[in-house]
Amino acid sequence: FMQRMRGEVIALAASYIGLFGAYQRVTEAANAYRAVERAQQNLGVAFAGDTAKVAQEMAFTQAEADRLGFTFQVLADGYGKISVGAQSAGFSIADTRQLFTSIIEAARVSGQSIEQTNGILRAFDQILSKGKIQAEELRGQLGDRMTGAFKLFADALGVTTAELDEMLKKGDVLADRDTLIKVAERLTAVYGGQLPQALASVGFAMDQFGRTIEKINLLMAEGLVDSIKEASNSLAAFVNSEEGQATFRSIGEAAGFLISVLAQVPEYLDVIVLIAQAVISIKIAQWASQFGGSIATMIGNVRALNREMTLIGPRTQQMAASQGVLAT
Repeated sequence: FMQRMRGEVIALAASYIGLFGAYQRVTEAANAYRAVERAQQNLGVAFAGDTAKVAQEMAFTQAEADRLGFTFQVLADGYGKISVGAQSAGFSIADTRQLFTSIIEAARVSGQSIEQTNGILRAFDQILSKGKIQAEELRGQLGDRMTGAFKLFADALGVTTAELDEMLKKGDVLADRDTLIKVAERLTAVYGGQLPQALASVGFAMDQFGRTIEKINLLMAEGLVDSIKEASNSLAAFVNSEEGQATFRSIGEAAGFLISVLAQVPEYLDVIVLIAQAVISIKIAQWASQFGGSIATMIGNVRALNREMTLIGPRTQQMAASQGVLAT
């Protein structure tokens, strides 16, 4: 019984883990696909719905994700948002790519995680959106993730950190093409030479593995997306139907009844405990009875064996005497 119970528990756990794992895999695939859609939407805004340019920049982002080992979700989201701000600031597509590439190469060389790289891209997006560079962004959001960000910006603009601080206080540092292309060039000068070593690191290998998993998820999503849409539409139609609404109300009523029953458990807890004790006692008695019967049978068998052993001697002598008579 215990062996069968153990097998049933293991089977139940395995089926649950399998179902949970399948749900996680579908969710990851769907999230990867949604990231692609968000990037397409952002790039569509940046390029006024020009599908050819959107496809071109999506391909560029995919290639950069493969080259530097970052997930496409992070890079696509960051590039899409930066492209919107960059277009408003008068950047060309080449300028936007240059700024973006310098940022993510610096992130790779400095060993930034996916999350930290996302934070850096978000900081540049905010800088472009505001149209001005502010001290709190250089010392805070960027400075926390990119060591020496304040000095790097100062060097890019050809001023000291003290001079840059004064310029920022006056609001004199615009987030325009002239300023940010200088920043991009400075990033490349500082970090670019170390990129080959960074691409041979364990950190890159681990992130590249994550990128491979993401590509698997995207391929899965391509096969799932139509089914997900169909299932979503069917469920929405069922929920809006009279039958669907009645079904879910019934489920709610059943859940409410169960809760009301559970709410009464404390009041009858003593009775429940007594019943449980009685059931356990009966089970123990049954087990003891079975065990006692087994012991009694075993004792009987031992006694029978003992009797047989005591008879072996006389029977042996009798057989020997018989053989002697035959011999004469």
